[in-house]
Amino acid sequence: TMNRMSTTKGVSSSHMEGDKADTKSQRPKINADRLSVAPMMAWTDRHFRYFFRLMTRHTKLYTQMIVDDTLLHQRHNLTRFLGFNEIEHPVAIQLGGSDPEKLSQCAEWCEEWGYDE
Repeated sequence: TMNRMSTTKGVSSSHMEGDKADTKSQRPKINADRLSVAPMMAWTDRHFRYFFRLMTRHTKLYTQMIVDDTLLHQRHNLTRFLGFNEIEHPVAIQLGGSDPEKLSQCAEWCEEWGYDE
């Protein structure tokens, strides 16, 4: 007769159960940089990012590309372009442009708004 503790591979079931518990405690901490949601124009807006954050905390979220001139010409409307919900962290913003001074100004605003990158 077969011993109740053994399996077809010759490993005891009690040993396997112990491995499951040990494996769970030995799992590496997930770094948010390991999985990122790619920015997609007209898709990764603040509502999309909020929805994705509800699904997992283990990913970095990115904004759509925002051109520096857009922010500079829409200073009165920065909430529309830079606003996000605190639940979205970690969240990175993408700025586009070719003028270092304009990009610098926009980067300062993004930092003030609380973007992680």
